[in-house]
Amino acid sequence: MSDAMVRSVSMARVVDSLEALKLTPIVVSITAGKKVRQEDNRLWVPKPVLLMPLIVGLGSGSLKIAPGLDHGPALLKELQAFQVTRGKRGHLTFEGKGEHDDLVIALALAVY
Repeated sequence: MSDAMVRSVSMARVVDSLEALKLTPIVVSITAGKKVRQEDNRLWVPKPVLLMPLIVGLGSGSLKIAPGLDHGPALLKELQAFQVTRGKRGHLTFEGKGEHDDLVIALALAVY
């Protein structure tokens, strides 16, 4: 069982700090690949695979943003700006148009 999940983008200090506290973080690298890969406490997860549970949860109503949530308005703004597009070769692209997607990715990690 993991004590924390962190995104692997210049997170070495965070991971080291968590491990120093005797916690076991799962380090997630978001990839453009097609398959999930795991080695020990490291995961390489394609962005569509990471985001799909979040998209399904929000779309089905099984996941809701609580009123009064800290950073809730910023999260809602990011979610509204987040788009899924299909490129000419059929590949899906997931990105925040005109907004950061940090809170969306954090929520996707939690749901995943």
